Amino acid sequence: MGGEDVCNGIGQLVFTILSAVAEQERGRIRERIAEAKERQRSNAHYQGGNIAFGYRLEDGKLVADDVQQKCLSVLRKKRLAGASYRQLSQYVAHEWGMELSHNAIRVILSGKRKFGVSITQAEVH
Repeated sequence: MGGEDVCNGIGQLVFTILSAVAEQERGRIRERIAEAKERQRSNAHYQGGNIAFGYRLEDGKLVADDVQQKCLSVLRKKRLAGASYRQLSQYVAHEWGMELSHNAIRVILSGKRKFGVSITQAEVH
């Protein structure tokens, strides 16, 4: 309608119709996205976001990372034995070649939420 007056009756009618069509299309796009995500979820495909420590992405699916799972196991044992989160952070850096802050380790071990990390892991001794 380039430059035409939408204040008159016909202009308002056309504007209302085009707005309704646009809203319908937005709704249909939302439905298609929801259907695709549900299909991916049912096939156990990764949905995006940070990958939780202890897992890795393989062929579009989250699988347990053996090295990080072993590290988690050791961290849990050391924490139960009384190690501080700062000590655990230093241990992980020295023994596992991973940089995790003491706060990140606290969140990871709390189990309350997944703590996504994006780190480059050095070779494990």
